[in-house]
This record gives sequence, C-alpha cells and structure tokens, in this order.
Amino acid sequence: MGLDDATIEAAGRALGEAAVGRFDEANRVLGRLRGDDGPEAQWWTYALELDRYLAGLDLGMPAAPREDHDGVAQRAASRRAALARFLQMQGSEDDPWATLCAGEGEGPSETAKPHALDQAAVTVERTVRRALFALNRGDLDDAATYARRASRMARTEGMPQSTYLANIVLARVRRLSGRPYLAERILRALVRVAPAPWRGWLDWELVMAAGVGQRAPEDVLPRVLHDAVGAAAAGDRGRFDAAFATLGERTDPVAFLARDVELARAALDPEYASASEEVAAFARGESDVVPLGIAGLLGRDEVPTDVAVCLAEDHRCRRVLWTGVPLFRPPPSIDGRPGRTESALAVLAFAGSDGLLEEELFERAYLFAYQREIHRTVLGVLIHRARAWLGESATLHRDEGRVWLEPHGPLVIPDPRCDRETEERVLVFFGSSGLSTAKQAADELGISVRSTQAALAALVEDGALERVRTGRHITYALEDTTFEEPTCA
Repeated sequence: MGLDDATIEAAGRALGEAAVGRFDEANRVLGRLRGDDGPEAQWWTYALELDRYLAGLDLGMPAAPREDHDGVAQRAASRRAALARFLQMQGSEDDPWATLCAGEGEGPSETAKPHALDQAAVTVERTVRRALFALNRGDLDDAATYARRASRMARTEGMPQSTYLANIVLARVRRLSGRPYLAERILRALVRVAPAPWRGWLDWELVMAAGVGQRAPEDVLPRVLHDAVGAAAAGDRGRFDAAFATLGERTDPVAFLARDVELARAALDPEYASASEEVAAFARGESDVVPLGIAGLLGRDEVPTDVAVCLAEDHRCRRVLWTGVPLFRPPPSIDGRPGRTESALAVLAFAGSDGLLEEELFERAYLFAYQREIHRTVLGVLIHRARAWLGESATLHRDEGRVWLEPHGPLVIPDPRCDRETEERVLVFFGSSGLSTAKQAADELGISVRSTQAALAALVEDGALERVRTGRHITYALEDTTFEEPTCA
C-alpha cells in the first residue's frame, strides 16, 4: 500500500521547509516513515535524509532505495543525490549532472518547468548548471550572467543549500574569468558557514583560486591537489607525479575538474606538454598572459616573481609558474623585483642558440623601436647587466649584430613580463585579508605606501574596492556587486 494523503502532504511540507534550513517537520515525518518498506516511504525518507546530510545534520549520505518510484520524492531525492555525489567528487551516470560532468551537451532547457513543491531550489540548481555548461563551452559572459542570477535567486529565497551551491559556482566563474581575488573572498566567506558536505568542492576551488594555504583540506581530492602544489614548491618530483596520477584518475568522471587538473599541471610542470593551446602558447613564450583559471597558483608575495623561464643546457625552454621551478632545479636567490635585465634574458632564452639581432632584442625588452645612434649605449648597459646577472651560469655572446645565450647547465630566469601589475597584487591582498588599510597592504606587498595609495585610488574609482571609514582610519574592502556573505549554516 502507498502512503496516505496526510503523510504525503506532511512529507512535501517537510521537504519545502528543509530547503530553507528548517528540519523540525522533517524529523517528525521521518519518525512516522521509519519501518515502512514501501517504495513511496523509502523515497520520501531518502529525500529528507539527503537534505539533512547536505545541511550537516548527519554523518553520511544515505543509500538510495533500489525500487523505482515515479513521484515527487524520487525526483527531488535523485537531484539531491546527484549534488551530494558531486560534492564527494564521484561521477554518476543516472543523475541530472551526468551530461555536465561528461563535458557534453548545451545545458538545461530554458522552458523546463520544475515541480511546484521544490520550484525555487530546482530553478537555482538549473541556473547553476547553465553557468557550468557555459564555462564548458568557453562562454564567460553567459557563465557570469547565470552565476550571478543563481546567487541572487538563492539569497532572495533564503535557501542555505542553494546559496552555497550558487556561490561556489559564482566563485568558479570569477576565477576562470581572471579574478581569483573575488573567488577567494567568496570561498573564504563560505568556508566559515557551510557544513561539512560542501567542503570538498569549496576546498578544491580555494586551492585553485588561492594556492596552498596554511590549512590542508580534509576531503581527499582537494587534499591531493593541495599536496601536488606543495610538492611542486618543494621540488619533490615523485610526490608531484603521484599526486597528479591520482588527480587524473579521480577527476576523469567530471570533465570540468579534469580541465582544472590539466591547467594546474601544465602551469607547474616544466616537463609537461599541455593539450591546451592557450597554456602551450604561454609555455613557449608566444604569449605573456598567464592563462585564465590558474592565477591563484601564482603564490603570494613571498615569491620574488610570478613566472620563470626554465632553460636546459641543450636550449630546450619552457615557461612555468614560479611555484613549479623547483621541479626543474633549485630556484636562484633573487634580491628585489625582477626588471628589464631579466626580461631581456627571458627573451634570449626563447630565441635558442641562434639568438636575436640587437635591434630585435632591444625592441622586445623595451617595447619600442631601436635607433642605433640613440640607443646603442642603452643596449650596451643592458647587455653588461645581463652578463653580471648570469655570472658563471651562462655566457652571453654578442657578435656581428647578434646576441645569444650559451647556458652552462639548467638555468632559471625570472620573467617579469608576466608579473601581475600593482593593482592586481593589491586586489589579491584584499581578497584574502578583508578590511585593511593602505599601510597594511603596502607592508604586506613590500611596495611603497604612495604606490599602494595610487593603486587603491584607481581601484576605488573603478568600483573594484570600497573605501570604508573606521574611526579615524580609512580602510578598504573588496567589492563584489553580486555576492553577499551568508550568515546561516
């Protein structure tokens, strides 16, 4: 026999209240359903227990009933199960996320109508999946539109679980759009309130947006990613390769996480040939733009530069993030921020054994045309400084109007052409620190207060930062026109 109408009505009411974080009715209904082996009772139990799991009220995700039941509870439970499995980084073939995880399809239909019982939560989730499908096809504008819409809908409806989901995806869109500092701000706010089932995906995005922090993630997959980045920084090739082998196997069912793994390895590993043309062009020195999505792995300002060129003795050359340099050889000691001298050496490293004409070297280092009568002395000084920088590690040859490098062993050259501008470094600082003063930012970044104030003024004018008066002090905070910190868990 099926459930009576009163029980079904109470279960539906409990499911709706659970979506906004109220579980008293769910607990009463679960007590009434306990011991009933019928398919309807099992599916309602499963749906309500999944909501409890996602809210952090139970230790583990419940097992799905084996018997099919075509009803509201089954649809709601299947959707929640898909989300719960996804948060555990486990692929699934029978849930609404399957096509997305496979990296296929165009996304949910705009005309599909959710059941009235669970309309708001389903609508938010469908909008989230549209954002992720847009990311899959490289449409950052559509992804941002859908992610912002989902975040605002979830906040308006007051649904905690939908809020966590929507804002994790908003953070992902921010990172892949080249604004990891906004992603970090969102994720750090969510970490403070989201229950344990959300931590896997949260920590994954946080490692990609902010690199290796002080706290190692608890969930297996983000912990392995965290360990892989740490192994790169430590120059531990064995641990690095083992971590990425695990990551490749575990993320294979989820295509967009697998792309994260591909980007991270390509950015860190001097020996890895990337399948991404954007990353490959960066690695070959054909583009000076750090690929979108990996800027969070650049590290904080304790590193002397963001990017380096790894030059082998046989002139094989590859660019990597500074974090990955120890996988090639121990990084050199660098005093101060790299500048024109290092830029010129990086240019020559990519030129190979043939080198460059003097005018080509000058134009690539200074970014304007070379006039021999005017710039001959400037070029001579540049070459003198480059030779002093190299010391015994390489010989810089200059003969008959050509200049080339002859490395005497593996050589690491900082490449400041790829370094973040002061304004972006300031934004990264505020993404992690929250409300701070200009002096605090200057001290942390190792730049002058005057330069910091100039950057802050420009960022306030652009709307990226908000100026806040705190007593006698002027402080600044990162501004995101969509995200508001949730206050409920």
